[in-house]
Amino acid sequence: MSRLALQVTRTQVRRWFLVQTSILILAALGVLYVKGFFWAKSFGLGGLLCMLPQWVFAYMWLRYYKASAASKLVSVFYIGEVIKLFLTCALFIVVVKYIPINLISGITGFMIAQVAFWIAPLFSFKPKIN
Repeated sequence: MSRLALQVTRTQVRRWFLVQTSILILAALGVLYVKGFFWAKSFGLGGLLCMLPQWVFAYMWLRYYKASAASKLVSVFYIGEVIKLFLTCALFIVVVKYIPINLISGITGFMIAQVAFWIAPLFSFKPKIN
């Protein structure tokens, strides 16, 4: 993979995370306005529970993205997904057990962050200028 292609990929991933973070912050501000600080904190923590494992996965993937062997890329992808799932579960257990949150708001924040990640590529494309 060329250095330019890797840089473009990293730039795209950064844009996707920026869009996801922006959507989550705007939604958390809306929750803060409507429901108050406790709900907004729970919402934000739920969103972080979704985003932190995605950042770890993206770091792992982009670190090995330039590998020329397809089998190495596939194995890194699957290992990254397993780590992401375990990290999500572990963080969720820690937050629910040790931090007082509103569970409904936390799960809603998690879902909003996940949906924001799915739709982020729609907001970050660059139209070609001819």
